[in-house]
Amino acid sequence: MNSNKIAVFDFCDTLYNGQSLNDFLIYFSKNSFIKKVYLSSINHLYKLGLLRSDIKKSLQLKIFNGINQNKIDSICFNFYQDIIKKNLNISVTNELNRLNQDGYQILILSGALSDYLKYLKFDFPISKIISNSLQFDGEMCLGVIDKPECLGIGKLEKFQQNFNLINENIIDSIFFTDHASDSILFSFFKQNIIVVKKNNIPNWVKHINFNIIEVE
Repeated sequence: MNSNKIAVFDFCDTLYNGQSLNDFLIYFSKNSFIKKVYLSSINHLYKLGLLRSDIKKSLQLKIFNGINQNKIDSICFNFYQDIIKKNLNISVTNELNRLNQDGYQILILSGALSDYLKYLKFDFPISKIISNSLQFDGEMCLGVIDKPECLGIGKLEKFQQNFNLINENIIDSIFFTDHASDSILFSFFKQNIIVVKKNNIPNWVKHINFNIIEVE
């Protein structure tokens, strides 16, 4: 869709009720005792304060190392069908569909993996997905993601690399997120909408004058 209006959605805890990468790691390793023990060990070290969050994530991603791309694609599709579709925040997806009907381009901007996010296009009118992707050498996964990571300042960099609000002559723009770490993006949009758990509005949200959507 060519439109001068855009609506940009974060994914985890915004469109999706949960942290999708964590859920994908669990789903991917569910039939492998070795992988489950490996991930459990990493989580234990992290909880003890022996690993930084970035090191934890890089170690977790190693479970994909050496896996054939077709196998990963198949598992990503099944993960989308079995987990993601059943755990979407309906009030947010309803807003996504309403804005599309009103002529907005729909973009996903997320630190989740495009390897499974791409299947959202089967069910929703999404123009572009800006996120991280697993990296491959030929058909084999390297167990790493592309840089910059789509979090914090990296999220802003990826957005600017992929979409220029000025050059695209955008006249209206809306950003949906659940997390304060995305505040670096707020000034780029005419309207910011915060997704919060019902009856559990975070303190940082109480101090800003943005609309909210409550989810279960």
